[in-house]
Amino acid sequence: MGYSQFDHPASGVLFADDIVTRIDITLLQDDLDKILAPENSNLNDEYPATFIFSQGSITDTVENVGFRLRGNTSRQSSKPSFKISFNTFQPGRQYRDVEKLNLNGEHNDPTIARSKTSWQVMADQGLHASRTNHIKLYINEEYRGLYLNVEHIDEEFLKKRFDDWNGNLYKCLWPADLTYISDNPIAYQFQNGGRRAYDLKTNKEQDDYSDLAHLIDVINNTPTNDLPCTLESIFDIQSYLKLVATDIFIGNWDGHLFNKNNFYLYHDPCTQKFLMIPYDLDNTFGIDWFGVDWSTSSLDFWIENHSGDRPLIDRLMSIQKYRNNVEGYLEELSQQWENNDYQSQFFALRDLLIPHRESDIYASLDYGYTVNDFKNNYTHGLPGHTKQGLVEFVGKRINSLSDQLDSEDQSVPAVEHYTIDRTESTITLSISLKFIDDENEVRIHTTIDNSMSSVSLITANNEGLYEIVFPIDNQTDQYLNWHLSISYGIAGVTRYPTCESIATRLNAPPPPSIVINEVVSSNTSGIQDEAGEYPDWIELYNRSDEVVNLGELYLTDKLDKLNLWQLPDYDLLPNSYVIIYADSDGHQGSLHTNFKLNKDGEFLALIDSKSNLNGIIDSITLPSLDSNQSYGRLPNGVGDFEELTFQSPNGNNESISSIGSNDDHLQISISPNPVSQVLNIQSSEGGTVILVSATGSMLYTSQIENLHSIDVSEYSAGVYFLKISDTNGESDTQKFIKR
Repeated sequence: MGYSQFDHPASGVLFADDIVTRIDITLLQDDLDKILAPENSNLNDEYPATFIFSQGSITDTVENVGFRLRGNTSRQSSKPSFKISFNTFQPGRQYRDVEKLNLNGEHNDPTIARSKTSWQVMADQGLHASRTNHIKLYINEEYRGLYLNVEHIDEEFLKKRFDDWNGNLYKCLWPADLTYISDNPIAYQFQNGGRRAYDLKTNKEQDDYSDLAHLIDVINNTPTNDLPCTLESIFDIQSYLKLVATDIFIGNWDGHLFNKNNFYLYHDPCTQKFLMIPYDLDNTFGIDWFGVDWSTSSLDFWIENHSGDRPLIDRLMSIQKYRNNVEGYLEELSQQWENNDYQSQFFALRDLLIPHRESDIYASLDYGYTVNDFKNNYTHGLPGHTKQGLVEFVGKRINSLSDQLDSEDQSVPAVEHYTIDRTESTITLSISLKFIDDENEVRIHTTIDNSMSSVSLITANNEGLYEIVFPIDNQTDQYLNWHLSISYGIAGVTRYPTCESIATRLNAPPPPSIVINEVVSSNTSGIQDEAGEYPDWIELYNRSDEVVNLGELYLTDKLDKLNLWQLPDYDLLPNSYVIIYADSDGHQGSLHTNFKLNKDGEFLALIDSKSNLNGIIDSITLPSLDSNQSYGRLPNGVGDFEELTFQSPNGNNESISSIGSNDDHLQISISPNPVSQVLNIQSSEGGTVILVSATGSMLYTSQIENLHSIDVSEYSAGVYFLKISDTNGESDTQKFIKR
């Protein structure tokens, strides 16, 4: 675990950008007319439609999706933007792991490439950026033009990027300037233009703005000398500084810095820190409505041009080390673009889009852009709001930054991210640093249980990471506290974290009260959930004599994401069980995880609370399991895992296993199987028959002869077991499925 580097999700089929995908929308013509009627341009009414996705050999059709307008100024354009919602009329439904798509017309950009390029720059910088690609859009079989498909920022976006995606996500639109209003959280629920400036998109039922109010209070009211310590503990300053530099480089004037607009704030439950996520990047790379040459704009211009109503950037840039970091990121961006053949990349994108732009008549209706304008604006400016072409803008940006930034100024080192990896005997701490050269010395200060302190000089390995290994002592309960000190310049030292140290458990946690007791990784006909589905499941067991609340524990199937899914606030009684459905269907209930199990085998762990530094309470490595095969502890709750004869959800593995004992001397056959009405039994001997449910409950018992029938019509669908024992104690067991 740790403050980990963000891995941008793979493009996948949905956002493949080496091909222009076709999307077809069909809906009633009357509904389309209502959507496009000028008097309805500000409405968000959704209409049922059919969605068809075509890419190479792939053709997918999704019925009954929601279709509506989206955006701001684009709503009144001849080439408006649209939103597709797969879950509007069928709650919880997804298409290729997303619930919504944003199709942007890019009507004010002749190249239809600025937003796409900006999102790619953000992703390349390691920022949380939407995935994008170009698509050709058809509505009721009419070609509506070349659009940009932009990943929607919502819970599904968070799931792909964060260990814990259950935090508060705020969409921040004008005038979201992060200025202090009041210590009352409700004060930040104010509206502008019919919607909240800080609009909470998750956890809507709670509607609790306390975390946002606290962040804004700290930003505005903390004394400058205390600001690094206080703000660093609740806000990811380093990723924000990188975002600031990236916005300035691409000239994104419609975001937080210049227009107090178009960003998200996410409060990550894992780190307990807010971070800023960019949004809506079409006004970039030289698009201008103010008479400003954004390609030559300086850092001072961005800081000073807003009359003091941007407290976050104002206060951070008054602290020299943060300003140096922004300048360092700007210099790095400039060098990256100068060293890459950006002209060829722009031309390759233009060549990919040309055939689809040539037949896009709607792209010419708002500003009169011709196909030649589309081609030429990649290199040169046009009259109006695009006075600079893409290649022209980047060239001037590189040259202007070269003049503005003093390369002789000593950059202040900064921690980009760190990871903590465990084995049974060691903990390895790996740290990635920015703005480090041979003159810097990096020291790690460690303390074990506030007594064994040491300072060690550490150097970069072949991968550029600063790495140190600590042995684990499982005989004692030990905690490691650490921080870095990094020298720079003349007697300059920076510390990370700025004030507090970072703590991690050195040893394994004490024996757990709660254990993973049974797992079914391919449930096709066993127990059902509330929706009548057959999800994979995990059984937890409280083997202690006390009630244990599960609300601070986690389940995960990824060693590098220990906080993957937080358990609900649930009291588990002594000697009791709870079934967790591993189906990625969190909308179905609090006992449904955000991950699925792999029937071919994988890692699974129960993780301790944040206060106990997320130690691994219990873990197993699942083998490859057949459908409906249960894997559980024998003896129950304490033994090793093995394949069980029966599933025993919410039951003792030993008792259900004992039912499954077989004897070669007594054999039974049952028919039909599956069965819906009457089950016929043929036994080599008479004796006692017992009918048992998959949960271990005895449903029926009787003395039988060689032939016997049982009416099972009243039983619910699922898996059941028959056991017949003769007078000599010999037995045989059969499984059957009730339809």
